[in-house]
Amino acid sequence: MSKKTPPDRDIERARQSLASGAGEADSADISWARQILLGNDSPPPGDALRPEVAYALVEELIDRQESEMLARLAQSHHRAVAKAARTGLYRMRSHKVPVEIPVEAEHPHEGTGVVSQQTVKSMVTIYDSRWERLVWLADDSPGGLRIYQGRLSALFGLLELHGAATTRKEFRGKARQILDELGGEMVEQDDARWLIRDAARRSEEHGRSLPRGYAAASQGLGPARRAAHPALDIVQGEAGSSASLLALYDLPELRFWLPDREFLHRLSLRTEEAKTSRIVLNEAQRRERLADIVERSVADFYTSQRCQACRTLLLDVAHIFLARGATDRATALRRAAEQYLGTPDEVAARPFPRHLVERVVMQAQSAGHGAEHNHDHEHDHEHEHEPAHEAEQDGGGSTPRGGLILP
Repeated sequence: MSKKTPPDRDIERARQSLASGAGEADSADISWARQILLGNDSPPPGDALRPEVAYALVEELIDRQESEMLARLAQSHHRAVAKAARTGLYRMRSHKVPVEIPVEAEHPHEGTGVVSQQTVKSMVTIYDSRWERLVWLADDSPGGLRIYQGRLSALFGLLELHGAATTRKEFRGKARQILDELGGEMVEQDDARWLIRDAARRSEEHGRSLPRGYAAASQGLGPARRAAHPALDIVQGEAGSSASLLALYDLPELRFWLPDREFLHRLSLRTEEAKTSRIVLNEAQRRERLADIVERSVADFYTSQRCQACRTLLLDVAHIFLARGATDRATALRRAAEQYLGTPDEVAARPFPRHLVERVVMQAQSAGHGAEHNHDHEHDHEHEHEPAHEAEQDGGGSTPRGGLILP
């Protein structure tokens, strides 16, 4: 669509069409303009709206002194409508008519109607290899934009919470940078608030002190309006096959999901002990020993806390896919999360939870050196690319490097 003002003759011809009365042969844009003149809000007809019709409508509204309707049209996400309306408001002001010209809407798109202001979304990242991630709650209040940055652990709950004022532009730029580096998604404000509040609740359940600064930051955080995890809005549908659930382990969003370091250390000792045994084993005995290591490792890994943490992590990843509109993948992740409900013994007997441990045991058995060495190296290598998750001691507190909350 042209950015130039249409010729006067075209605008006048459109005004005549508006004044001629409704008819069956009216075009979509003329019909829309007549509805606006009648005081009925309706979205512009997208690409079907000719610029001359937008300007003709504005001329009519100026003649009628309809400054309020012009102000609403000036906030339209349809470029031609917003430009014509703002031009009309400036003309009225130049003739000493007291009108208010609204702030121009950000990132207009054709045919999306009239809006007052875009809501700033919050941000969540995927989990790193320590089962930790960032959640940024963007609170866009009348006093300005304030960000609450939480570092959340699926295992331990809320690790850090900081608050700082910023601008919408700076927040969007920082959020995009973090998402490009770490992966994740923009989510609704109420969802981010619930995730932070729930992490604080889980910390207290585990008998952990809430992070320093939580009391001060949480005063402005506001209460969680949700009653449950946002991923629980997903309808589970029919149960998927075990194979379809196991395929979820190939998702990039789960690439860092490995058993924690404490477990890997014990697994390393177990596998090294088996490798250095002086007893000569035949193939059947080797398979029996490997099966025993798998069973002991699965039983050892699944405590109540780890079952809860695995479910939390999978629901959080399902929430990311839900925010992206990938409902099939979100539904599968929700079903996988439900595999972690029940006692640790019940969880350990299910194929999806078992596979998390089995694949690590198999890798440790086939590797030329211990599992702890392998995975410690992997953890350290990945963390070189996670500056926003790291914490740097500064007196009694900690400040995340590379994030939004910096002096």
